Amino acid sequence: MTRCNKSAIAAKKTHTHKNVIVGDLGERKVRFLSATAPGSVHDKTLAERTELRFPPDSELHQDSAFQAFAPAGVVIYQPIKKQPGKERTEEERQHNRIVSQIRVTVEHILAGVKRVRIVKDRFRNTKPRCADWVMLIACGLHNLRQSLRHPPQVTASG
Repeated sequence: MTRCNKSAIAAKKTHTHKNVIVGDLGERKVRFLSATAPGSVHDKTLAERTELRFPPDSELHQDSAFQAFAPAGVVIYQPIKKQPGKERTEEERQHNRIVSQIRVTVEHILAGVKRVRIVKDRFRNTKPRCADWVMLIACGLHNLRQSLRHPPQVTASG
C-alpha cells in the first residue's frame, strides 16, 4: 500500500504583488515604477499593460521573463538561451557574461528597494492603492540613499 504525503501536495496561498521597475544603470536609481499588480500576472503582460516608452536608441537590459517584450526603437540585451542538443558558441558565452555583469547592477537596485522590509514580506493591508504607496516610498528611499552615497560633484568657479 502506498501512502500519499499530503504536505507535498498542499500549496500555501501567498499574497504576492509585483511591479515593473526601470532602473538607471549609471546612477543606480529607480526611474520608473509601474502600478502594483497581483502576483499571478505574467511579467511580460504587466510590462505591456504599462505601455512603457523609452527614448530612441536607449538600451534595455531585461531578463528572460520579458522574452517577447520588445518596445520600438530600443536596443534589447538579454541572455542567449542554449539550444537543445547544442553548445553555445564563444560569442554567445561572451555576450552572456557581459549581460550577467550588467544584471548584477540591476539586482543591486532591486535589493536596495527591498531594504524596506515591508516590500519583501507578506503584505496584508487591503486598502486600495496602499501597496502602490508602499512600493513608491521604498523606491524613493532607495533613490535618496543613492543620492546621499554619490552626491553630485560641485565645481568651484571663479
